[in-house]
Amino acid sequence: MCPHLKLRFWQPTPYSRAAMPSRAGLSLIELMLAVSTMLMIVVALTTMAHGVHAGAEYSNGYGTATQHARVTLDRVSSAVSKTYSCENYPGAWVFADTAGSYTFPDTLVIWWPTTTPANSAGPPLMNELLVFCQDPSDTGTLAEIRCPTDGTPWSAYTNASAMKLQIDKFKTSVGAQKTVVTDLMRVVTLGGLPAGSRTTRPGLRFEVQMTPTLAEMSAYRAGSKTWKSLLWPQGMYGSKTGMRQVSVRTEIQLMPGRVWSANSPGSKTAIPYLGSTAFTTKLTQ
Repeated sequence: MCPHLKLRFWQPTPYSRAAMPSRAGLSLIELMLAVSTMLMIVVALTTMAHGVHAGAEYSNGYGTATQHARVTLDRVSSAVSKTYSCENYPGAWVFADTAGSYTFPDTLVIWWPTTTPANSAGPPLMNELLVFCQDPSDTGTLAEIRCPTDGTPWSAYTNASAMKLQIDKFKTSVGAQKTVVTDLMRVVTLGGLPAGSRTTRPGLRFEVQMTPTLAEMSAYRAGSKTWKSLLWPQGMYGSKTGMRQVSVRTEIQLMPGRVWSANSPGSKTAIPYLGSTAFTTKLTQ
């Protein structure tokens, strides 16, 4: 090795503390902005989660209510299609309660004997009747009521108030057998009623229409109308016989649920369902 050649190795020179770069922290404004941004994200996520929960709850409730409505309307339709009827007892009746200026046609009575009717020309026996109405012990429940042990005849068709009085007693009689059809009916709270009146009613309405009516047939029997002048549906009459048509319409308002965990007023809106069925009866001169 050449004595004049010297090897020199590079060695890092340590930085002094003063020469090292400084690392500054967040300012107060930057910290507040970061916290505000995080809060906005949390609120947005919470709101979205609540909306998703309420939507899912409503969708599930809507499906349940629709299933209840389908069963309810099918049961009413099945009962109406199997009704027995004659000239003075058309097989289907609606009775209404009144309170103040309100009318509540929420009781449907069907003449549905399980065997041959005891009196084919009427009146029906009470144990041959099937009643659809609110459960007397729960406004939000629609019940189907029979009373197999009550063999007394119903009142004459000319005395509507006596007929209704018997039905009102029928609903709460000792021998009454109740079948719950749905427990999702809307409950309406009314104000401005006289003292002692019921302030809650179900979202339920029945309507019965018939042609020719009982009044028209009475007028014909009294000689003030002719057979031909009666309002026969679709001209269904002959020289000695004619067909009376009786139609039963049902409106029921159901809630998507009875108990809600989501605080969403829109999810608690009642859903209306409509149904209609009809049957015909032969009338003779």
